[in-house]
Amino acid sequence: MLVFVLLVSFASAASFTLTPSSLDFNKNDSSQTFTVANTGASVLNISLTSQTITDTNGNTVTIGFNETSLNISASGSKIIKATTSSLASDFLLGNFSKTYTIQETGNSTNNQTLSLYFLDSFCSSGSVDDTDLKLKVDINNKGEGDDDEWLPLDIIEIEIELENNKNNIDLDNVVFELGLFKENSNTNIIDEMLWISDDDEEVEVGDIDEDEDNKHTFEFRVDPTEVDEDDYWLVAKAYPEGDESDTCVDHSEDLEDFGSDDFLAEIQITKENDKEKMVVIDEESYPLVIDAFCDAQVTFTADVYNIGDDDFLDQIKVLLVNNELGLNLAEIVSGDLDEGEKTEVVFSFDVPSNAEEKQYVLVMEIFYDYGEDDETYDEVSDGTFDVLLKVQGNCGASSTTPKAVVSATLESGGKAGQELVVKATITNTGDNTASYILNAAGYSEWASSAEVVPGTFTLGSGESREVLVTFNVESDASGEELFDIEVVSGNEVVVKQPVSVLVESQNVGGFITGGIIGDNLYLWGLGLFNVILIVAIVFVVVRLMRK
Repeated sequence: MLVFVLLVSFASAASFTLTPSSLDFNKNDSSQTFTVANTGASVLNISLTSQTITDTNGNTVTIGFNETSLNISASGSKIIKATTSSLASDFLLGNFSKTYTIQETGNSTNNQTLSLYFLDSFCSSGSVDDTDLKLKVDINNKGEGDDDEWLPLDIIEIEIELENNKNNIDLDNVVFELGLFKENSNTNIIDEMLWISDDDEEVEVGDIDEDEDNKHTFEFRVDPTEVDEDDYWLVAKAYPEGDESDTCVDHSEDLEDFGSDDFLAEIQITKENDKEKMVVIDEESYPLVIDAFCDAQVTFTADVYNIGDDDFLDQIKVLLVNNELGLNLAEIVSGDLDEGEKTEVVFSFDVPSNAEEKQYVLVMEIFYDYGEDDETYDEVSDGTFDVLLKVQGNCGASSTTPKAVVSATLESGGKAGQELVVKATITNTGDNTASYILNAAGYSEWASSAEVVPGTFTLGSGESREVLVTFNVESDASGEELFDIEVVSGNEVVVKQPVSVLVESQNVGGFITGGIIGDNLYLWGLGLFNVILIVAIVFVVVRLMRK
């Protein structure tokens, strides 16, 4: 909730008083009264006129009075009602003030000041029925910046707690919600942040009964592409789901530590001004540890951000190095990388067949501020960015080792409580004929059983075979689910292929297909399944099967 100030002035040596000397308005309370008391010995004549305040976007609020001409006898008084037009939902959050002087008719030195406060609440109808509700807000910056000064890609934790001290009143299905506005803006950008916690900026925490409390921690990273170097306001509110217009609180004493108001935290977002630190790789954009076999291909993608206040033209270069694995790869990304922009690099390489089984540190370094004239980069990233590669399996394998590759697509199904069928294609990429046994594994959390048909077969060099894997999906399964296709040859696992499927919960309505697609989910499988997942070609030392 944010404060807009109008000053109504009358001057110092006045022969009348105002009680109270300030009035508060919000979306639910657009009328207030005050008393004008004549402390002089003669009749007091005053004129009151309406006043309009306009924000920078042209939205307005108007203050009027029920009486415009006052005649108050000596020692007399009069109650005046001040009324505002309704605060528009898009009225800017910000501090606007106007000095409005009202004086005794014919005597400009006889005046007073009345302060009118306009509260534009984060609650949809203003803070309502908020007595005995205590909102606590704790802001913690886990990144490089401070709690009230954020840098791009900083990790921000915001803990919200609501205490219900109402007498004999329970709150059902309470919702906590955050907002983030640039100063003097009505655009909420909080959902554009890089969210870590579930449910993003709005979460239902459940019931909060009398004399109880509940809390939730929101966690996100500051998205460099969505913020400017500017001042921002963080706001929070709590309300029962569906009853925000009846009960809502959006103010906290904790927020006064971040400015002068208990309705918002004043946050400054700062861009990097050291050129050597302006272009960085987001280490959260790729896996913490990448698993790989010897003699297998590794591919990963990394996001690159310009978190500085300068633009960089033409191109950037990212170098990936590990001397033990003989890696010295350079990826060049063409195009400008302006302030706040993001690009990505993709690295792909083969792990040597004779690599030692252990964890390797791959180091990335960025070159930018490219000059076309001398074709050189003027800046190199101040720090390096690490990738952890864990190599295990197939190391030192001979050329006679069976080789295979697996691809998988959705054949049919995809709903909870029904059968789901995945079609897998096994290809013998080795030089010799090999016999295979297929198993499905790692599905127990979302399916009760799995059947592989055929489960065994033999393939010559270059030959392929299609296999159907049928799952009995549990009724409570929902969302992305995982399993492994294990290919065994000679009592050894040749390939362990991860596969992802998307299961539609039972309470979700079906897709409209116009009668053409019907129940054939394969035709719209892109909405249910990450279509083709080919991860690795694995070579394992295999003894010949005993005859």
